[in-house]
Amino acid sequence: MGPDAAFALLISGLLALYCELLRPGLIVPGVLGAATASAGACFLFRGPFHLYALALLAAGALLLLAEVFLGPYLLLGALGAASLTLGFAFLFPGPRRISPALAIPVSALFGTLTALLASLAKRARRVKRRLL
Repeated sequence: MGPDAAFALLISGLLALYCELLRPGLIVPGVLGAATASAGACFLFRGPFHLYALALLAAGALLLLAEVFLGPYLLLGALGAASLTLGFAFLFPGPRRISPALAIPVSALFGTLTALLASLAKRARRVKRRLL
């Protein structure tokens, strides 16, 4: 399996997991998402990859997670989305890399969606605390 297909599997699996988190109890999106994301990650992280790109992916994930709990309104989320985009674009050396035409728009959209959902969740928690 090529890196483009593995990347598509990983992102589609993570989106299915989002669907399960938004509507808990459906079971099918969670199971399919976990299986698809695991298969995509397994195929994606085989072979040689650049350590700085892996560090960018880890930093992007941590920044998106920090957006949920801290975050000055989408700043950490935007930095996380940019870090994910650069990390996936430069993950593999030479001809085996993920196509930039796929990596850049998909990871930018995924990171932006994650940042927006984190911001909405933070706002909902704040409103809920005020009502209680």
